Amino acid sequence: MNCQSCNTRIDYYYLTNCPHCGCAIEATGPLPLPPLPEPPPLESFRKRLTWKQRVVNFGYLIFSASSFMIAGAVVVWVVAGFAMNVLIDLLDPVQTAGEYCGFGMALGFLSLVAGGFLGTIGGSVLAVKRPIFKADSH
Repeated sequence: MNCQSCNTRIDYYYLTNCPHCGCAIEATGPLPLPPLPEPPPLESFRKRLTWKQRVVNFGYLIFSASSFMIAGAVVVWVVAGFAMNVLIDLLDPVQTAGEYCGFGMALGFLSLVAGGFLGTIGGSVLAVKRPIFKADSH
């Protein structure tokens, strides 16, 4: 920008007077910020849970996750076992003892792990979305 009296180029960020003629620079900056609004009354803040209620909610989360883990593992194991029996009977109607033992062991292990994982996620989501104690909301 230029000085208003002598038209000399001035860097307004660092100088308050014109270095050539000494005129004071008039402030043409933005308007001052408006005042902050009043804070809301204390009654409008959310009330937090006590530590006992949090412990009960955490216990509910652990119980829900472990029970859903067991239930999910059993359900996936039964469904996968039934599907495996149907598939083996369709592919190979004449079977000898122990022929599909390794396949069954692998399928059983993977179905227990996958069912346990999915059940744990389901139980955790249930306990977090629908806790026993909820904080008051206004």
